Amino acid sequence: MVAQVQNVLSKPPEESTSAGTTVQQLLGTRDLAQVRILLSIVFKWAAEPLLTRVTAAIPNITPGGRNRTTINIIDLTSVPDDYKMLISLISRLMELILPFGMQGSLTQTIVTSIILDRHLGDLLRPCIVLGWLPKSLASESVPPSDDLRPLVVHLITMLPVSQCITALSGILSEKSTLVYVRKTCSYLLSRQLLRRDGVRGMFAALFSEEDLTGDDAPLEKLQNIGKLLQSIPTGIQEMQYFGNVVPQLLAILSTDSDTTLSHTRAASFALSRLLAEDGNPHHAIVSRMVLPIFQRPFLYVTPETVDKGETPPKTRESSQDMTPGQAIITLQTLLTNTDPSPAFISSLLTPIIPPLYSLLAKLEEIKTSDPAMRTTLRGFLGTWGRLIGATEGAATLWLLVGGEGGEWRVDIAGEISRIEDAVDDVTPLSLFTPEELERAEEAGEFDINANILNLRPDPAHFITFLRTLDRPDIVSQLFVGLLEGYRETKTSPDSDPMRPVNARLFVAPQSIN
Repeated sequence: MVAQVQNVLSKPPEESTSAGTTVQQLLGTRDLAQVRILLSIVFKWAAEPLLTRVTAAIPNITPGGRNRTTINIIDLTSVPDDYKMLISLISRLMELILPFGMQGSLTQTIVTSIILDRHLGDLLRPCIVLGWLPKSLASESVPPSDDLRPLVVHLITMLPVSQCITALSGILSEKSTLVYVRKTCSYLLSRQLLRRDGVRGMFAALFSEEDLTGDDAPLEKLQNIGKLLQSIPTGIQEMQYFGNVVPQLLAILSTDSDTTLSHTRAASFALSRLLAEDGNPHHAIVSRMVLPIFQRPFLYVTPETVDKGETPPKTRESSQDMTPGQAIITLQTLLTNTDPSPAFISSLLTPIIPPLYSLLAKLEEIKTSDPAMRTTLRGFLGTWGRLIGATEGAATLWLLVGGEGGEWRVDIAGEISRIEDAVDDVTPLSLFTPEELERAEEAGEFDINANILNLRPDPAHFITFLRTLDRPDIVSQLFVGLLEGYRETKTSPDSDPMRPVNARLFVAPQSIN
């Protein structure tokens, strides 16, 4: 009966008219309810019992290679007939939604919608059991049905990712699922991730309840996602797989992404697990992909600020990179929604601490700069300072003493860009002109802590920053390094004459405290 309804609905409207009314228009709410009931009977009272009896005749081999230890009394006399009936039923159901097989598309009818929306998992389960049945487990009564395999792959490539993942996850969640069926579902799930917006579709399927209620993502689901994303499908190269998945995760965290809290949390958790060193064989390749995306906006000159015809010593490698402002917001999203470890913070933030500090110093010079951006940068530096080791922290801050960090520009709209290191073209005599004296007085440059020599970093600002870190172990190592550098510059005749001045400006406030 369902097949007849599908056949009528599949015809063009002009071929099924009667008295000016199409059959599609005559199909009412009660008729649709009857179709749903009939399909439920087909799956629950026919396909499911038949599959249960056929599955009982298939050995359930564990990963260790041993048969299951539970003893079941199985009547094998009806298995051949059950298998034939199940194959016939599944084949007819597949013909309803794919009448032209591999060469055609889905039929656009209400019957197809009911099957896919309500019974996709019930349809895929027997298809996977019979289509992916290993020859070592097959028998004369239950041979593999290889014809189902390409139909299943063709079907799930045409359906939304979230719908496929929901169905496959439902099969995986059943405790009675055969070992090879579980492996097949995991493989098909991993393949779904490689589709366009595959990761986003997985999140939509797994966090449907959290998206409706607004609740936070459970830790168990986050851990399962982390494990799933680390499972590379058979036949896919590691570079190809992560080259597809990692950009999808970053897109969910990006500033232009309109995502729910659970999706953001899941993407952050997954990235932190992929970047973790402990027990992660893919750490190296994922780090080479992810870290440059976050760090390049701060380490290289922003392309838009480079004059045409000039080639700066350091320019960003890809036009697809984020701007510094976008990178800051994305970093904030990542760190806010994960539990940062010292190793994670070290690999992510240590290379960009000098430019982050220089950018913060620049923003604090501009009274009209975004206070939220300043707070975010202080948070990055504070988090790094609390978790980093003393030796690595002192070595990184020593780069700041050497003037690392680059030059930054913030326009009226608040857009941040790194520019080439500026050359100070102000002559010493200009400091004593009436105009310059008036400007310096208005700018507060006559203050006792004013950086009148334009040293980098500003000594007063840098010392205040060291106090906020509250890391005496780092400060003591840095202080010793400053004293040694000061002694070397005093004894070396070829040293930079400005370095002793710079060293004094750092040593004096430290000696007072």
